[in-house]
Amino acid sequence: MLENGDTVIVGVSGGADSVCLLSVLSKLQEDMQLNIIVAHVNHMFRETAVRDEEFVQQLCKELGVPCEIKRADVASLAKEQGLSFEEAGRNVRYAFFVELLEKYDGDKIAVAHNKGDCAETMLFHLFRGSSLKGLGGIRPVNDVVIRPLLDVTRQEIEEYLTANQISWQTDETNESVEYARNYIRHEIMPLAEKLYAGAEERIADAATDLRDAEEYLEYKTKEAYLQYCNLQDGGVLIRDKIVSEEHTAIVSRVLYQAIAVIGGTVRDVGKVHVKEVMNLFGLQSGRMISLPAGMVAYRIAEGIFIRRENDGGECATGRGEDNSFCAGTPQTALGTGVSIALLSKEDLERGEEISFMLHNLGDVRARLLLNYELKNIPQKTYTKWFDYDKITKCPVFRKRTEGDFLTVNDEGGRKKLKEYFIQEKIPVYKRDETWVLADDNHIMWVPGYRISSFYKITEETKRVLEITIGGRTDGEN
Repeated sequence: MLENGDTVIVGVSGGADSVCLLSVLSKLQEDMQLNIIVAHVNHMFRETAVRDEEFVQQLCKELGVPCEIKRADVASLAKEQGLSFEEAGRNVRYAFFVELLEKYDGDKIAVAHNKGDCAETMLFHLFRGSSLKGLGGIRPVNDVVIRPLLDVTRQEIEEYLTANQISWQTDETNESVEYARNYIRHEIMPLAEKLYAGAEERIADAATDLRDAEEYLEYKTKEAYLQYCNLQDGGVLIRDKIVSEEHTAIVSRVLYQAIAVIGGTVRDVGKVHVKEVMNLFGLQSGRMISLPAGMVAYRIAEGIFIRRENDGGECATGRGEDNSFCAGTPQTALGTGVSIALLSKEDLERGEEISFMLHNLGDVRARLLLNYELKNIPQKTYTKWFDYDKITKCPVFRKRTEGDFLTVNDEGGRKKLKEYFIQEKIPVYKRDETWVLADDNHIMWVPGYRISSFYKITEETKRVLEITIGGRTDGEN
């Protein structure tokens, strides 16, 4: 969760869990050269809130760590935004954490969820209705957010604080069963423990197992999506072979993600919609069904084709009516925020110039050059040449995935993309937003940085793939 020299934003309410977390991190501070910044949010909801704020400030003074305070009328915000008090409070806290992460050029946000919180979250999601992902409870690591105490029980936390003579504050609202989570904690969980001693820990352990299963399924879904799905004609085609070659669980997940690619959201998409699309595989060509957000799924000869029936002829994702790829609408899929924009080899080899827009990157143009001279290799930051015949798959602009690597020298030496990001000092919170041009897991180019040595132009190069970003002939922004 932590690396030497990390700057860590630590959420501290003054309660036992967060005080324990701060104590543990402060003990690691010198050995790991950590830079700790405490973040405390005063929700202005109860009379003792100022007491907790002052307690945290004094604790930070004793430990010699900076303390940032934010006061927010969470009750009023919840009413204005139509949220529960818990949801509004969480939004305020994490927005403040991210604000401080940017202010201090931080690496991690540490929060103090414990094993009991994980068990309660699993039950909360189970009762309310949830996918496998929700039943996995709380993730120990979620991007830059880390939860070092997630495998520690509340009893162990209090024993640690007592043994080290460390005081903490008690939020009296935590005792109220008015909130769903508190009801689970104070009413349901004690009954479960009474029937089966150790129930809370076993529920949390089950959540961990489910989380591992979900992560594996996410990986298999991403793999299957890339294998069986193609963006084309303003939509996505899911090829028939997926039904015979993949388990039903993977097929349904791929369909769910395909719908998300075109719709840009899965908010209104339920199991019933996925099941209806699944049933299309068994029907004859020409059948169709309507989906949320103006989407339609068609049964065609090659499989299932899903697109949004736009007015005005705009392309949702994939290929537009002007025969250019369109990535202006976020093509979020694969369960991990991966976005894709394919460069069709068929179009390139026909001599067509492919153009599209990538969010936060700009205009992208790609073309195939058959006549070129080595002396003309561009030295521009955003115009690059690649040896086209070394590309094994369909080149794709996307975000990073597990297993990505670059070739960093002419001898074929490789470096993991993660290691390269660290080397270039790209902040953790920006790495998932960085576009890369990829040939399967081999990264051809990290725009703004470097290309892979493997794809460099040589005297043996026959065909050149030229890519320009920025909308100008020189490729500069």
